[in-house]
Amino acid sequence: NTTYDGINHQWSKSTANYADQSGQENAIAVDSNGHIHIVSAAGDNYDFIHSVYDGVSWSANSIKGCEGTYCWDTHMVIDDNDHLHVAYSSNYNYIIYMNFNGTAWTWSQVSSSGKVGPVGIAVDSNNLPHVSYAASGSYCGGGLKLASFDGVNWNHQNVDYGSNRGCSSAMIIDDNDNINIAYQNRDDSKLKFATDKSGSWIKYSPDFGNPASSLYPGYYSSMAMDSQGQFHIAHYDSKEEDLRYSTGVPNGQWTTTIVDSGGNTGRNPAIAVDAAGDPHIVYETWSGFDLKYATLNPSS
Repeated sequence: NTTYDGINHQWSKSTANYADQSGQENAIAVDSNGHIHIVSAAGDNYDFIHSVYDGVSWSANSIKGCEGTYCWDTHMVIDDNDHLHVAYSSNYNYIIYMNFNGTAWTWSQVSSSGKVGPVGIAVDSNNLPHVSYAASGSYCGGGLKLASFDGVNWNHQNVDYGSNRGCSSAMIIDDNDNINIAYQNRDDSKLKFATDKSGSWIKYSPDFGNPASSLYPGYYSSMAMDSQGQFHIAHYDSKEEDLRYSTGVPNGQWTTTIVDSGGNTGRNPAIAVDAAGDPHIVYETWSGFDLKYATLNPSS
């Protein structure tokens, strides 16, 4: 537990939710008061529960049930007003959005024709949510879609239309409200990056198999942006079963390195970037079923 600050830190463990089979498909956020919010599914019916730690104790409240026999990959962000924005998918092709305004939960259907799997969510400068997801289709979906909420309705647009692409998306909205999305184009064996910074969607390929089908990068994408506007993407190659890291900027050079190739490793990565611009990745390995952590060029 010794970190790069030279201090020996100890983990403190507590139970956030005692519901049967709780903790599935979880997401976490911390508000401006330091209160911890966890949204997770529980039980065979994947009922969603909101757990809050106020610095003294945990409280848990039911939100709603799943729109299918299982729901997958909860993602959550918190806005400037400490309101929670959550998105997930279900095996009945629903993409669902949930919002907590500090008092009560509401929810709406983003799409009834989405592909079950990871989705991306972010809020703009007006605290309005945007959700990226794959349209229903083949293994990786029928194209990358973006749904944007205008305060009344969800408006949809095609970001990358085509078969076997659009899955495993991750999204960041920058300070100028430019939308940036990482996702997989499995048909062309590519990790893709799309941005609307120019006013229309421009797509890049930070990592790809050569020839096609030699690699399948871009699965389980997780993305962060540093203070210089450089993007950092952790993703899984489902062909070689490796954890990969791609970094770069739109209309610039992208580089990719293999972070971990020790057996079937790199699933479900999550990436964060510190104040020095150094990436930190946690991920799952199926070789030993361990939670692993990797960092590059620690500066502190």
